[in-house]
Amino acid sequence: MEVKIRLKAFMGALLCTYALLLGGHILALYFLIQLERPNALGIVPVFHFDREANLPTLFSGFQLACAGLCAFGISKFERSKSGGSPRHWFIIGCILLFIGIDDMAHLHENLDTIIMSRVETSGLIHWPWVIPYSILALIVAGYFLPFFLKLPSHLKFYFALSAGMFVTGAIGLEMFAARHAQKFGEETTTYAIFMTIEESLEMLSITLLLYGLLSHMVKHLGGLRGHFEVSR
Repeated sequence: MEVKIRLKAFMGALLCTYALLLGGHILALYFLIQLERPNALGIVPVFHFDREANLPTLFSGFQLACAGLCAFGISKFERSKSGGSPRHWFIIGCILLFIGIDDMAHLHENLDTIIMSRVETSGLIHWPWVIPYSILALIVAGYFLPFFLKLPSHLKFYFALSAGMFVTGAIGLEMFAARHAQKFGEETTTYAIFMTIEESLEMLSITLLLYGLLSHMVKHLGGLRGHFEVSR
């Protein structure tokens, strides 16, 4: 069985999915904040960007899994090249899959619970998981800097922009949201705005990175091919 997917159509489908999820999220916020209905026939838990095990989480996990598989595919191709960088691409794939697992299993929130049980935190680090993750992000950035500088210009653009968007949302806005949540709680319009922008930046940054990876594969690897077979 052979299935052909056009890159523009695939990316368009991802953006449309995000738009539908955003619409559901805004409706969930209306029910939650304005009408004070925490369930609203399941709309709030299913569409709220800040909830666990729902459609936005599944969408983010799907995108990260696709991006990770693309990185693994490029790593395999790089092995056949003289002077290629298969190790770097393999590590990128592992990082993307880890982010997906972290997002779906909320590992950083569990880390928050552990740290907060031992240390009192407030303000921008009210949710202290940002400290170890920020340090880890700096270490990863330093390790990949020589690799990044050798990338083609179009991949540099997608990597830099998507990484900037993701870090701005996942760490930067998260810190401001944490400070606001400590002072006024999470059931406010301001917190909802912080959280919506934060989660949107994370989702759209992965969409952008995925587009960069797929366009690179189409241009330099002849596309992404797979084989599907069912036998007895």
